[in-house]
Amino acid sequence: MGAYRSKPQTDKELDDGFDPRIAYGSAAMQGWRSTMEDAHVHQLAFDGKDNEGLFAVFDGHGGKEVALFCARHFPKCISSLEDYQRGDVKEAMRKAYLKLDEMMESSDYREELLELIRHGDGPSSNDFSEEGGESRKGCDHKVPMHDLTQAGCTAAACHVVYNKAITVANAGDSRVVLCRGNKAGTKAVPLTEDHKPDLEEEAERIHNAGGIVMQGRVNGNLNLTRAIGDLGYKQDHMLKPEEQMITANPDVSTIPITDEDQFLILGCDGIWEILDTEGVVDYVQPLVRRARLLRKEGHASDDDAKLSTVTSQLLDAVLSPNVSDSYGLGCDNMSCVIVDLRPTDPDSLPDTPLPEPKSPVAASEESGQNLGGLPFEETRESHHPGEETKKENKHSRVETVADVMSKISS
Repeated sequence: MGAYRSKPQTDKELDDGFDPRIAYGSAAMQGWRSTMEDAHVHQLAFDGKDNEGLFAVFDGHGGKEVALFCARHFPKCISSLEDYQRGDVKEAMRKAYLKLDEMMESSDYREELLELIRHGDGPSSNDFSEEGGESRKGCDHKVPMHDLTQAGCTAAACHVVYNKAITVANAGDSRVVLCRGNKAGTKAVPLTEDHKPDLEEEAERIHNAGGIVMQGRVNGNLNLTRAIGDLGYKQDHMLKPEEQMITANPDVSTIPITDEDQFLILGCDGIWEILDTEGVVDYVQPLVRRARLLRKEGHASDDDAKLSTVTSQLLDAVLSPNVSDSYGLGCDNMSCVIVDLRPTDPDSLPDTPLPEPKSPVAASEESGQNLGGLPFEETRESHHPGEETKKENKHSRVETVADVMSKISS
């Protein structure tokens, strides 16, 4: 099956953290892919400050080593910068993305990257041991140098000052979405924009750096235009880092937290290719409300009070039951972090029905139907960060979350 397994690996790495002012839950699943190349970061009390948090997802390609490297070093990259220490979080996050590229090009970190290639099968969160896990099967200790220039990762990150501000950085096609609203209803507010070769600004930079866009890919290969790593695309030493064909230079923005800002969802593109931003928020919102309600009622130890249960159920919902019928959609590695900005306030969200928690894979086995969590007509959104989503359907029909969930439960 090439890059795919004969059946999906649905075991998940789950993590939770709680503070009365903020809570998070994360889930990471290998899925149908033959290897797991995602990683993520979640830190309450970032840099020892009890009113700050840092969260990020890294979607690797060409290997897991760059995503793991980023998860290991990204927090320190930010906190060590003078910009961060004097309160300029936006500039610190921008420089941290570029600093990670510099570190990977440095001989000081060459052995660490080689070690991540050899022993890169440990946990995908920032809590992993620096000693690594078991060796990759068939991995020679003499790793070709081109492996270090072909691997890369997208990165979507949030720095949160509790009850005050959110700073978002993004390079690639992972996303950050904000749920905003109140008891009367909520909406999805995209805080990032996918960096794709068909964007005019991205295509212009690629051409100026000597590259071409072929069939929606940079030099006919990479289908995104910004990433950490991918050092083979960054070898024109006459250009600045932000001018390279593929750049790690992120879009960065800061927004104040309002009384109607409910929760953040950070996710790799394996999630968004199945559910659009509004669909993910609609699916997650009643589950987040249930978690808040259970905590308020004194049942914080219940599984349903944990946000990792919410993220886990979301990953199950978007997992394809069949690689061939879904054309590869819903078959990628999947990682998601949900950050609840009001973890003890269930009454600020609408009381909407809970989605059916049954795994789509299990449902298809029972019914003989190819359900897959959502239909596999590709949906992409045309939007700018901070604006409501506008759906742009490339195929004939896209069903709603309610449509699909009713099929799964029937």
